[in-house]
Amino acid sequence: MKTGLCSVSFRKLTVEEIIAAVKDAGLDGIEWGGDVHVPHGDVEKARYVAKLMKEAGLETLSYGTYYYSGDHAVEDFKGVIDCALALGTKILRVWAGSKTLTEVTDEYRAKIIADTKALCEMAKPHGLTVAYEYHGWTLTETLESAVQAYAEVGEENMKMYWQPSIFKSDEENMEALKAMLPSCCNLHMFHWDAEYHRYALEEGADVVKQYLDLAKTSPNIYGVMLEFIKDDSLEQMKADAAVLNKLAK
Repeated sequence: MKTGLCSVSFRKLTVEEIIAAVKDAGLDGIEWGGDVHVPHGDVEKARYVAKLMKEAGLETLSYGTYYYSGDHAVEDFKGVIDCALALGTKILRVWAGSKTLTEVTDEYRAKIIADTKALCEMAKPHGLTVAYEYHGWTLTETLESAVQAYAEVGEENMKMYWQPSIFKSDEENMEALKAMLPSCCNLHMFHWDAEYHRYALEEGADVVKQYLDLAKTSPNIYGVMLEFIKDDSLEQMKADAAVLNKLAK
């Protein structure tokens, strides 16, 4: 399993600062965000970031596109693909809409699924994987809805991201990971409580170890990436990276 950082954890930092910090922390790579650091369609910026990554000996583990399936125009995904190819990554993370399940109409749900199928078709000739994120305020905010949405898309280059839910117990999160494992390609990792308080990863190391030990049983998990660090601190990120590397390697 590769280890890395989601660049959205430090939206206020430059790509140069993030690359330097990740290299110093001993992580394998970065998931670049499409909202700030590598915007959709900015291929020149993507090529520049790829050059810096290569010089630093780092890998772009995925492209966190911040493309909302069902909301954004399908044709806009071409710019997303172009940036992913320039970055040199094979995995494109997208969101399954932008509403909670209670707000999702049958029509909106059908559009999300149909649009995602179209994204997969666009990505397929380039050898790219499209992945939903298991996340609140989307069609995949519960285990049941995530599994259902993934099955409904049904494309061979469709995968899932998993992350622990701050509103579920450790046992419930383990069950969710176990159920989603066959479809998972990447993990996001953090240690928060249900009031959104952030903690050092070391404080949750026991349960993180259980998550990663289970993830290691799947040949499909490519990477695990830190996201949203306590106090938005680079020093804390470095400490969390040491824990993550110890548990993942």
